[in-house]
Amino acid sequence: MTSISIINEESQKIIHSCWDISNKINVSDLRDKVHKKISEVLMNFGDKKGALNEVKKITGETAKSEAIFYISKSLIDQGKLEESISFSKLISDFAKKSEIDRIIVKELLILRKVSSAIEIASKMVIKSGIVYAPYRTD
Repeated sequence: MTSISIINEESQKIIHSCWDISNKINVSDLRDKVHKKISEVLMNFGDKKGALNEVKKITGETAKSEAIFYISKSLIDQGKLEESISFSKLISDFAKKSEIDRIIVKELLILRKVSSAIEIASKMVIKSGIVYAPYRTD
């Protein structure tokens, strides 16, 4: 199935209307919010490629980081940690990057993939210079 066939006809009309509106908006913050919301909707329908294409249209770094965070978190919820890790590398906002890294470490520990968790956690420590350890591995 293609991503278009997953989304019903009414939803397609709404998304196309949002695209039309976003093209007419001159204020980049508002346009970014529209693209961010469309990316969230597409991700909820399982259209990762469409969601990422919407993220590429976002010009503001904060909005872009928030949209990528949403995609990365959705991938974690689907159990796709490796994809989530690669998406999280695109996040520029340090706080959001740290939060997604923390979630990934937690999920890896739950899956008993301790060495992978330690690898990501050590990178977090190196980047921030601080240790955030709410979950024990012992």
